[in-house]
Amino acid sequence: MIAWGVTRLSGMLPLQRYANLMTFVQIVAWMCVVDAVADHWVTKTPMVPGVIRSVFSLASLAAIVSFCVAMRWLCESLALFQAAKSWRTTTLLFLIIYVLPLGLFHLAAVIAMTTDRKFHFNLGPLGLLLLFVFVIPIIHLFMSTSRMKNELEATPAL
Repeated sequence: MIAWGVTRLSGMLPLQRYANLMTFVQIVAWMCVVDAVADHWVTKTPMVPGVIRSVFSLASLAAIVSFCVAMRWLCESLALFQAAKSWRTTTLLFLIIYVLPLGLFHLAAVIAMTTDRKFHFNLGPLGLLLLFVFVIPIIHLFMSTSRMKNELEATPAL
């Protein structure tokens, strides 16, 4: 559903930087669909090397942030300024809570795998508390989407 929605949103704004960003988001979203299908396949699928998986995870994180930026641009072009402000906050939340820590972990994993070293990190019970923190950007994404919809509905038709 996400890949289909992103595909439909990609043609909403005739701005080249928006189109470029949404093309990247589309590619990653459809690759996630293929990855999800492969993960649920009944027969054995070939193992994807860890480095490729980590790089794909980094690309997925970048696609999430790119999507948030593209939605802010879309809101700004439609004069939905409250929704644009909300998307800016959502982008910052994803950057701070997801991209920085998870991006560094994936980067460290890629470096460890390419240099043939081990990388272990254990948060212990603190890791369970972080699960609640990781929900915050997702909730705000839904809030931004709702604000965008509500503000668009409240805008008089041209």
